[in-house]
Amino acid sequence: MPGLRRWMYRGKPALEGVDQTGVTEEEAAFLYGLAVAVRPRCIAEVGTGALRSFRALCKAAEYLICDLDMPCAVWTCDISSEPIMRARGFGIATKCVWGDARKLASQIHPAPELIFIDGKHTCDALEADTTALWPVAADGALFVYHDMSLPQFGLQKFLEEAGGLLIPSPRGMGILVKPNKG
Repeated sequence: MPGLRRWMYRGKPALEGVDQTGVTEEEAAFLYGLAVAVRPRCIAEVGTGALRSFRALCKAAEYLICDLDMPCAVWTCDISSEPIMRARGFGIATKCVWGDARKLASQIHPAPELIFIDGKHTCDALEADTTALWPVAADGALFVYHDMSLPQFGLQKFLEEAGGLLIPSPRGMGILVKPNKG
């Protein structure tokens, strides 16, 4: 994958010092590869957390901007101020919002084409995050969800009802595609 080796391997773990909860190294690499393959002009993330997914998405945007001369912005939001403070100024073309998916949806532009949701782990919260971002997402946008296969959350039901796809990973990643209008 172009740029991935440069990001992940420089003689030490790419995310040394970052909290090891949340998105795994393999899942971060999957997000990076997905972003490079999709080549979105705008990426949105709900739930900044330990910054692992945010870092992967920022590195993908950096590759798209610097190596392919493509515009790409990364927006993130979290209801806690601490991850947002750590994320500010983290990468090129990043925007950080202290708040929930509704606040992010009210500010984001252009329309996101890749959305990663790893916020509160309830079906109601997942539906609320998706509902908030659905109207502002581009046609054909990919919604990627984390922690879909952890049984204590019951999130697979949401994904099945929405017509999404579960991707095997340590915690389960789900993908839902917003249909094109045309």
